[in-house]
Amino acid sequence: MDEPRHPTENPYWHELDKPHVVDRDEIRNLCLDCLHVVLASGSMPALWVDDDDEDPAWEFPNLAALHHRSAEAQLSRSLLKLAVLVRTFDDQCRETPGYLDHRRKIDGEQGPFGSFHEGDGELGIRESCNKIIHADDFRPVYDNGSAPRDEGVWSMDGIVELTGRERQRGWLVGLNVLAFLEAAIDLVSFGADAAAP
Repeated sequence: MDEPRHPTENPYWHELDKPHVVDRDEIRNLCLDCLHVVLASGSMPALWVDDDDEDPAWEFPNLAALHHRSAEAQLSRSLLKLAVLVRTFDDQCRETPGYLDHRRKIDGEQGPFGSFHEGDGELGIRESCNKIIHADDFRPVYDNGSAPRDEGVWSMDGIVELTGRERQRGWLVGLNVLAFLEAAIDLVSFGADAAAP
């Protein structure tokens, strides 16, 4: 076990770099949180009582209300935290031999992770993180299974539209959340064997 430092020793002057702590398990857990929100939204039709005369319209109205009230906020919070951690991981690993090849392989084989509807660029993993972090508007896209507008249950389809500005130019991207989560897990696998205790 390491000896504690002497009380008069100032830890500021420690000789090693002190980067932000990026916990791979936290990244994976945030991916799981995002996945759960999107999948829960897609499961909401199972709770709908498909009868116009039925009141309430939901088999479990409290659970439906809780989901409707908090799902978007939970997805926004988790996706933002995830993007900050993945982007920080990317910054910390950039100089590590083999890392940029690892990221390029993920971008090339799994990306792009969405598309530009306004503006232009490629939504690789790093740019996807940037768009999540700098978005002024976070808007999950909903689908009701192609039913008429006033019929069926609307649930998230796995795309989040992000809107923002960069150098006075507006941009709008549609981010494929599940593809981004899969890539984030693959990205942080870099060096995991060496980092394991």
